[in-house]
Order: sequence, then C-alpha cells, then structure tokens
Amino acid sequence: MALPDKELNKLTNCDLSEWSCDKCKLRTSTNNEEDSVCEDMYDNFRATLKEPTRVANSSATLLDLILVSNKSKIIKAGTLDPAISDHKMIYAIVNLIKKREHPIIKTVKNYKHVDKRKFKSALQNVPWWVCDIFDDLDDVQNAWELLYKDVNWEQTKNPIAHKKSKEARNLANIRMRKAEAEYWKSEFDNEFWKVVKKVHRKTKAIKIGPLEDDLGNVQINEKEKAELMNNYFATVGEKMAEAFPVQIESE
Repeated sequence: MALPDKELNKLTNCDLSEWSCDKCKLRTSTNNEEDSVCEDMYDNFRATLKEPTRVANSSATLLDLILVSNKSKIIKAGTLDPAISDHKMIYAIVNLIKKREHPIIKTVKNYKHVDKRKFKSALQNVPWWVCDIFDDLDDVQNAWELLYKDVNWEQTKNPIAHKKSKEARNLANIRMRKAEAEYWKSEFDNEFWKVVKKVHRKTKAIKIGPLEDDLGNVQINEKEKAELMNNYFATVGEKMAEAFPVQIESE
C-alpha cells in the first residue's frame, strides 16, 4: 500500500542498498513474492537512479539503489564508472541543514603561575592510598584524577614553577601509560600475544601478471609493473573527481 505524497514529504529516510531484484525488469519478474516485496518498497519510496549500475557484455541491471522517502531532499544523483569493476559507483547529493553545535565549555586550572611550595604541600596531604583499594585499572585512574583535581593551587608569577609543574604533569602521564601497559601485559599470558601477532601478521604479496602500459607495451618487470599500478591508483581519484558533478551552493 503506497503512502500519500503528503505523508512521504514528512519523512527523510534514505536507503542505499544492493537488491537481488533488478529494478529494470521488476514488472516482468516471475517471482511473485519477490515482486510483491519490491513493489511495496518502490511504492513507498522514490528511486533516484534510472540507469543500470552493473553493465556486462550481455546484460545491464540496476542492482545498486538509492531509495528516498522525500525526493526533494536529493539535489542530484547518478553513477560513476571507476573502470576497475563491472559495478558502477552510485552517489547522491543530499540537501541537509547543519545544526549549530552548542559550544563546549571546560573548566581548567591554569598552572602558568603556581606557588611551588604550597602546591607540593597540597599534593602531600592528598589521601592517595584510596587508589589502592580498587582492583580495576580504570577505577584507579578515575580515583587518581578526582583526588588530583581537588588539589588547591595558588597563583604566582614564577615561570620556573610553571615549567616544573608541567614537567611533573608529563611525568605523571608517562607513568600512568606505563602502568596501564604493564597491567594489560600481566593480564594475558604469552600464548595470547602470540595469537594477536598472528592475526596482525602481514599477508604474503600476490604476484601480479604482465601489465600493458598506455603505449601498448607489455611490462613483465616487477619494478615497471609496480610503477604502472602506482601511477594508476594515484590518478584514478583525480579523474573520478573531475567527472563528479560539482554542487552549486545556493544562497
């Protein structure tokens, strides 16, 4: 059952899918169930693409679709041929209104001018032992941050004190990262890390056959083939960008 246009205009749904049914031959399909499902979808959505997205020597099918509930939201839609597959790339330019983000306000301590003695004394009076009651490393870090943020600080016009405070802060961050790394290392045995290394191990290179350059010469040298591949993939993006339609911003 198709929805009225008035109701469709209120929706902003957009579906990018690869369907197993060819839209070009939908009305002549012999599969009643498939035909019914696709017809319901097309009745309630609007297809923005009309040309085939997969073109072979003996067939042309429209499998990759962009279905929208409100076609007026789509400024332009079409296909691009990347020249590396029988599937064409599909695109759609959507007219969206960007919401203005609220500013994020953070309250920070300015350690540019710090009284070194008073700040050191305040750190010594902090009950750091509270961090030891937690077993989870994240809880230890949260407790440490809460205790550290509650430390009072005094202003002074001593740039040396600011430099020392910055060095101490960096040293604390380094020690925290080191403690976290040691924690995770102690949680798992060597067999676990062996499995992780196997998963992240680089695959062996696949040998590429002879390639033909722009002049029609067949290259079999590995270095020449590598240069041909690099030149192709380095320029294919620029060529596709030149073919891509440029959106004209409206005032």
